[in-house]
Amino acid sequence: CSLLRNTFFAAHSNMASRGGHITVRLPLTEQALSVTQTVRWRRRLREIKANCPPDTVLKVYKELRVLEITSTPEGVQIAQQQVEERLGPVKELSTAVWQELLRTRQGLGALNLIQKLTDCRLHLQRN
Repeated sequence: CSLLRNTFFAAHSNMASRGGHITVRLPLTEQALSVTQTVRWRRRLREIKANCPPDTVLKVYKELRVLEITSTPEGVQIAQQQVEERLGPVKELSTAVWQELLRTRQGLGALNLIQKLTDCRLHLQRN
């Protein structure tokens, strides 16, 4: 979703090339940086690595406020997409809306309809 890039990452990333691998540094906003400090994010980072080529390296540099991805061009693209999906904006919902989305999440429910219309991945926390 293009909104994610605008919300969490600067418009441009720094990129370097070395031996068939490239390194991309994605600048992080304050909100994204705070998310990357949680236990849940470290688990998500392992999931991202598992879905990328084996030689993909992801590092968060707090002091530089960047996420560095090193891999093949395809590996960087996969990792960047997965990071954007997992660092998406957080929106608080009223209890009634949250319950309705959970109730209708299967089949052609509201959650699936919103995802199809916006071409964005949505995730509802059950807690």
